[in-house]
Amino acid sequence: MGIKLSAHELALYKRNDEILYQDWDPIGVLDLGGPVDEYRGYVPKVFSLALSCNDPQEIANYLTWVTVERMGMSPCKEHDTKIANLVLDAKVELINDK
Repeated sequence: MGIKLSAHELALYKRNDEILYQDWDPIGVLDLGGPVDEYRGYVPKVFSLALSCNDPQEIANYLTWVTVERMGMSPCKEHDTKIANLVLDAKVELINDK
């Protein structure tokens, strides 16, 4: 049985999914018209980190770990930090400002 999210949390969860696919996209599936659920498996952890912290570096470190350890690609820490900031900006917009 899963945890029931508030409407604002659900909106953030969905926005995180969009951010990972449209903005993070380390393997370039967006440009190839790849499946929109390509990075969906990473959304729960990103969402959890977004709710539990305000430090973009924690989220960026996770994204870098995924890129290197799970995908076998080179790290792009600057890009991951940018994405982490987008995630936290979405948190402010969708949860903190409500």
